Amino acid sequence: MLHINEIRKSKELFAPEFLKKATGAFYTHSSVCDRVISTLKNEIISSTNTTINLIDPFAGDGRLVLKLIKSLPKNIQWNVELWDINDEGLDIAKCGIHSLVKEGYTISFELRLGDAFEIGINYYGIFDVVITNPPWENLKPDSRELGKLSTEQKQTYTKKLKEFDAFLAAQYPVSQPRKKFAGWGTNLSRVGLELCNKLVSPKGQVGIVMPASLLADFQSSSLRVKLFTQFEISSIDYYPSEARLFDNADVNSISLVYKKNSVEKQSISLSIFDQKFNVKEESNFAITLDEFESVNFVLPVSNGTSTIPLFFKLMALYPKWSELEGKSIDQIWCGREVDETNLKTYLSTTDKGLPLFVKGKMIGRFRLTEELSSYYNKEGWMPPKSTEHVRIAWRDVARESQKRRVIATIIPEGTVCGNSTNVVCFNKKNNKVLKVFLAVMNSYCFEFLLRTFLTTGHVSLSAIRNIPMPPLKELENHTCLTSKVEDAKNCDATAMTYIEAYVAKRIFNLSQREFWAILKSFQKVDDIEKEELLKQYERI
Repeated sequence: MLHINEIRKSKELFAPEFLKKATGAFYTHSSVCDRVISTLKNEIISSTNTTINLIDPFAGDGRLVLKLIKSLPKNIQWNVELWDINDEGLDIAKCGIHSLVKEGYTISFELRLGDAFEIGINYYGIFDVVITNPPWENLKPDSRELGKLSTEQKQTYTKKLKEFDAFLAAQYPVSQPRKKFAGWGTNLSRVGLELCNKLVSPKGQVGIVMPASLLADFQSSSLRVKLFTQFEISSIDYYPSEARLFDNADVNSISLVYKKNSVEKQSISLSIFDQKFNVKEESNFAITLDEFESVNFVLPVSNGTSTIPLFFKLMALYPKWSELEGKSIDQIWCGREVDETNLKTYLSTTDKGLPLFVKGKMIGRFRLTEELSSYYNKEGWMPPKSTEHVRIAWRDVARESQKRRVIATIIPEGTVCGNSTNVVCFNKKNNKVLKVFLAVMNSYCFEFLLRTFLTTGHVSLSAIRNIPMPPLKELENHTCLTSKVEDAKNCDATAMTYIEAYVAKRIFNLSQREFWAILKSFQKVDDIEKEELLKQYERI
């Protein structure tokens, strides 16, 4: 990592916390260590190998390797490689290995100080066991961190960072993001996974800790294809963001154990943990590669195994949202309308034929929470064509901690939305169908599917484009919902309950048992509301 050398040259930036962030150095929680090692240990014991080539390419203080060795019999000959970009951890690891040798373990070892992504090129396919927690950092310059650097230092750092990014793209193409924004987008955890998959020998084992977004996000789809088609997954453990596994990093995480062995059907042991590391669920499930391929190898694990078949069923029910987009009269347009940068300078209280401005915080479920009073008045600006339509707007910012993350309503023509809001409308003006579309968007069924694809605190259009939606002709069969949507606009709780139950039963064709499975996945919805929804389902 040449850019790390640039950081170290700068006295202003040579602070432990910044270097920790830049290198992605967050040590693995002991509970996660124990889980990965427990599964790997069983796989190793079941093999006949008495000599094992073992590596952690992002070793830190070596805790994963040390714990794994100590969990196994002393008659194994270990050939160990530990790599890391920081020497402090390797010194601790070295002491730990010497202690194990004194206890009677047979270990030969090599410690390598340097960049694993560069070192690893010469070690493909030779390790029986790879166990690691790779860096999770996104590779891009951070202006907040580099503010103390001179212009020349910033240019040099950015240049080195770009060179490193180009190197990773050339050597590890499978883990490259599907799209880059402003030239950046590489995530080191994904590259770390690809490196491990290259290091492991045929039939060898990998134990790795990763962000849970690996299993669902658009950017990692190529990496998932390789993972599920060329490796046999033994286990997945899921940890919620509230567990705070890595200091204050607010992210859902997983650990995976798998073997380099292609199979036609994956049989996986899944464990779901709560924030205190108690097991909420342990179960097994099986999925064929054909089923995986039908959903772009997305695997929703946070709700346990009971909802996985339901996810696959619903994903196959209608075309994806993205397939409904186009220019014909029965298709939709969606996107953002205006930038909110320096917004106050563009707002006016005087109506000069300008559109009223809608900010994200004004969007509520089925209604606007504030009366619109400001007009967008940027000099030389022309309203986009979408402002001529009645359309649906939804909040972009929606945290995982919220009870509901999809917050959408209908906004009138003659308004314009800032970039804290996305909008969608039909090319053919049809307000009745648009209300049915809104009913689907605001439903538990829609959000149940969407949550699998949300990897940040934003309800992004890129995530929503993955969700199946009824096309125009199907929506026209359900215009009986339009009056209920109008009632919901006035905060009618009965109408909202009816909409939820109707969408589940008549539009997504769910059985009562399947609807209940979806409701159970919304942990912040109280039991009284869930029971009322089931009663309404029965009445429809």
